[in-house]
Amino acid sequence: MIKIAAIILCLTGLLRIEPRKIKTDNQSFSFEKIIFHTTACNGLCPIYHLEVTQNKQIRLHTEDAYLRSEKFSFTRDSSKIGYFTGTIQDSTYKNLFTELSVIDLNNLAFNNAQCCDGSVITMIVYYNGKRKILRSMFPPEKALKLIGMLYDICGKSQLMRSAQQFTVERATENQ
Repeated sequence: MIKIAAIILCLTGLLRIEPRKIKTDNQSFSFEKIIFHTTACNGLCPIYHLEVTQNKQIRLHTEDAYLRSEKFSFTRDSSKIGYFTGTIQDSTYKNLFTELSVIDLNNLAFNNAQCCDGSVITMIVYYNGKRKILRSMFPPEKALKLIGMLYDICGKSQLMRSAQQFTVERATENQ
C-alpha cells in the first residue's frame, strides 16, 4: 500500500511539472518564445502578429480579421482587430511546447517563397539559446500542425484588449 501511495505521489508531481524543458533524442529542448506573423493576401487572410513566451504570456496585434456572416459571406470583424494580451491556457501551451520540441527545429527549413496570392507565414523561434527565422508562403508539411496551432491561438484565445499599442518583433528581409 505504501509503494502504491509513493507511486501516485511521484506521478502527481510529474504531471505538475511545467513543460519548459524536455529531453528529446538525447538533447534537452528549452523553449524561450515564438513569434508568428501572417501577411495579407488578395482574399480574406487575417493579418496576425503574435508572441508567446515560455511564461505563457501572449501579445497579439491583429491588423485584419474576418467573420463569416452567412454561408459564403464574410465581413471584417472589428472586435478581433487591435492589440490584445493575456495568458495561454495550460493545455494549449503544453500542446504548443510538445509540437515545438518534436518538430526538429534544427533541421526545419522554409523555402522563403513569397510569390502568388497567399499569406506569407513567418515564425521566429527562440529555443536552446538560438534564434531561428522561418518564412514562406508555402511552408513544409511537417510545419503545418504548428502553424495551425498558432492560427488557433490567434483566433480562439480569450485575450484582453490592450489600450497600449506594442510591436511584436519582426524579422528583417535580409535575415
